[in-house]
Amino acid sequence: MKQSGESNFAAWLNQQVLSYYQNHSIRETQLIQVVDAFFRAKEFRKAAEFLEEILEKNQREWVKFKYLADIYLENREADKAIEVLERALQLFPDIRHTHSFYGEVLEENGHLKKAIEVYEKATRLRHTDYDDFVRLARALMKNGNATEAKITLQKGRSKFPGVKEFADLLLNLEIPDNARGELES
Repeated sequence: MKQSGESNFAAWLNQQVLSYYQNHSIRETQLIQVVDAFFRAKEFRKAAEFLEEILEKNQREWVKFKYLADIYLENREADKAIEVLERALQLFPDIRHTHSFYGEVLEENGHLKKAIEVYEKATRLRHTDYDDFVRLARALMKNGNATEAKITLQKGRSKFPGVKEFADLLLNLEIPDNARGELES
């Protein structure tokens, strides 16, 4: 008889947990709809406020952090967007999109050296993609590191040999004469 009571309790508890998560999910979906409405109305502060409330309770999805960063960027609050993306990078260190987007935001807002560091980490991830190497190479070029940019493109080409963009970029990459010797050795 005891076992039957335990199984009834377990079934009841499972139902309560399921009900809680369904209600929470419905509330979160409703809040996202509110965030979307505020965003479309260009009420960025209110949209950010609601999305921050969601993130306080649910930090499982990187895209919600990206959405919040996008809201801050739309409102010309790059520093807040960068803070959000730093949190996202701590929570999702293995998601390449976190690195890519964070690096782009840093680069666009005058933090080129930090962006290069983030792009470099992206190229070392297990699930890196060819455009991580391209982003890094372009940032290195912008920073005046043509030799490193070429080396990065060569590494990318060896890792993703079927991508034509590497060959095109390498062909068009201007390497200063004093750096050519470094590449050939």
